[in-house]
Parts: sequence; C-alpha cells; structure tokens
Amino acid sequence: MLADTPPETPLKGLGHFRENAPAPAADMNLGPESGESLDHPEPQTGAAPGDKNPAPGKVVFFKHVIDLRSSDEALWNGVISLTIPDMFNIMFPPTTQWADAHGDHSWRPIEKTNMDLDLVHLLVDIVDSGSLSGAASRRGVTRSQISKSLAKLESQAGAQLLRRSTRQLELTGQGALLYEHGVRILRELEAAKEGIDDLSGSIRGHIRVSVPWGLGDVLLGQVLLDFLARHPRVTIDVSFSNRVQDLIAAEVDVALRITSTPPLDSVARDLGPVDWHLYASPKLLASAKSIHHPNDLANLAFLSIPTPNRRCVLNLQRGSEEVRIELNPHLQSQHFMFLVQAAVQGIGFGAFASYMAEGEVAAGRLVRLLPDWTIDGFGGHLYAITTANQLLPRATRALLDHLRDQFQSLDLSMLRDQTPRDISEGC
Repeated sequence: MLADTPPETPLKGLGHFRENAPAPAADMNLGPESGESLDHPEPQTGAAPGDKNPAPGKVVFFKHVIDLRSSDEALWNGVISLTIPDMFNIMFPPTTQWADAHGDHSWRPIEKTNMDLDLVHLLVDIVDSGSLSGAASRRGVTRSQISKSLAKLESQAGAQLLRRSTRQLELTGQGALLYEHGVRILRELEAAKEGIDDLSGSIRGHIRVSVPWGLGDVLLGQVLLDFLARHPRVTIDVSFSNRVQDLIAAEVDVALRITSTPPLDSVARDLGPVDWHLYASPKLLASAKSIHHPNDLANLAFLSIPTPNRRCVLNLQRGSEEVRIELNPHLQSQHFMFLVQAAVQGIGFGAFASYMAEGEVAAGRLVRLLPDWTIDGFGGHLYAITTANQLLPRATRALLDHLRDQFQSLDLSMLRDQTPRDISEGC
C-alpha cells in the first residue's frame, strides 16, 4: 500500500500529524528548553518570541525530543495533534511515498527514484527474447549482469516485474504495464530520431538481415551493397541461413526466405516467384541410363540440403500424373552453390532454383532433367519477412522498399548466375 502524502495513522513515537490541529495545552510540560527553535533561538512559525503556544495549524520546533515515558501517552496520541508541514517537508521531500508494507500501519517513507530508461529497454529485451540468457546474448553481456540490472529496475519501480523460475519468465501486472509503456517510449524515441533524420534528409540506423545461401551468393549480396552505397549512414549485419526461424530470438530484423508457407506470426512481403528444376552434368548422364521418367532417377546419386534421417522425398507432377520417389542423398550441404558445383563435376544430380543453375546450363556445364515435370515441396516464392505488430524503423522500411524495387524489375525464374565459380572457392 502506497500513499503520496503522510498517512493519518499515528506514526510510532511521533504522534498524529494533522493540519490546523489545536495547539498544545499551555500547562503541558514539553521538556527542558522547550519553545526554542530547532535551528534558531526564536520560534520559526510566526509566534512571538518566547511564546510556547503557537497559533493553531503551526508548530514550534523543540530542541529536545519529548519523553513519552514521562508524558500522558494517551493524551499525546488522542488529544494533542501537532502539525509540522515545514519540518516534515525538510525531513521528507514532497516526492516521498509512504508504504504500509506489512499491512499493520507501520508506515515507512520510500524515496521515489526516476527509472533508468536503459533498464526499461532491458526489460523489453528480456520479454522479447523470452529469457535472461536471450537478453544477455542480444546485449553482449553475461546473464548475471542482466539479472543484477533487472533487480535494480525492480528496486527503482518499487515492485516485482518478473516472476522467475527455472523454466520460464512471467510478467507481473506491474511488469506488463511497464513493458507496454517501455515499448511505446522506445518507439517514440526511434520516431524522434527519424524526425531528426528527415530534417537532415538522410537515413541512418542498423539493420540485421538474414539471407539464403544461394540467392545471397547470386544476387542479394550485390543488392545489399547497392543499398549501402545509397545510404552510407546505415549499417547492416548480414547472416546466411536457409531456415525460417524466430526472428526475435535470432535477433533478425529482415529475413529473406524462399518458401511456400511463410510464418503466420510474421509479416511476409512477396518479392516474386521462384522456379525449381532438376539438373545434372552431361558427364553424369553419359554414364547413366536415359532419364525419361522420375523412376529412372532412383539409381543416380542425389545432392541435397540436410534432411532428417538422411532421407529425401521428391514429389513430381506432370499433368494429372504424380510420382513420389524416395532418395538417399550422396552429398548434403546448406550451401546450395556448393551443391551446384558438385553437380557440375558429375558428383550427382540436384534440385536447384533456376537462378542458381541456369547460368551453368547456358555454359553447357549442366542440363535440365525431366523438363516437362514440375517439382512440389520446394519454396515457390521469395519473401521479405519481418516481425508482426511492430513499428519498423525508417532504415528497415527503406531496405524493404529497395528490395521491392529491385525484384520488380527481375524475373527470378529466368535469373542466371553469370559468374560460376570454381569449386575451390568453397562454401
């Protein structure tokens, strides 16, 4: 229980404070040297010098503490009421709160402390990342430092903000309220920065981007470099991954992914369709039986990305005919361009997006297998994925606009890698 003004309940040993209370009785023994000011020889309340009975609503500061043992305590607590607004304000500034922490009217003053905005930002990081360890990773500090900072914020707030267990964190009511306001404050600060940037006509900020291996090699790398050239005050952290992950946990602002089913809890901007085909080298085909039907692929070495139990299923369709074949990959890698180079050298055949392999087809190093069949189960579109319900920073919005403009002028199904590399350049 908190109060912003002194409670009406008697404080132990201090009596009952109330404005405009009656003055103490004239014949009451207030102790030696009574009537003297605490700081000056004369009373500080407007009473005449030597007057031991100030006007109602005022008080004389006494040099010595009243000994309740030699006074009538009942009279002190029930009849005599002194007002000491001046003295009280000196002892406890108006910003002081009073807490009945134990519910027994044992009121104690609690000094208000302004909350550190960086600590509020810390709470937002903890909630968004889902754990103290996640927040520590995001901030580049240890988990114990996060725990100490959270304890400091809870001390400043005067309330427990998170219930912690070995498995999970749960916001308290006060924590949920502070988190909600913290998110708003941080967004307003970001908006203020963007407003300043608008006045200066520049864009600045930091963007964390995740791109798929193959498209990152063939095209996206150059697209991002072009963006940096246009916006030199923006910094970008680029990671390569083929998986659609939790963007908040992975600390990613924009994830570029080739998929048919983007995450439902995210915002996915469609940048264009992607075609997939089967490819092999003339060298491999020269030593194999003619490939006229998907069943003819069973005896060829297959190249693929990692799969559970090292089993891969290809679903192919031609008109109303559907064929499902199960293969044991001969070589697996997350790096598609490494697999393309393996196919060029005759190690096996693979399913690649057209932009990865059509350059090799044009150079005569690969050929398309079963061109009248389509492959199901591979990503059909390229998406730019961001978190949902989030006010995106201006730099991030500028990058999304840049990606949209770049891919509107491209046909990903016909895009070719014009710079095939030697396999020694690796993945």
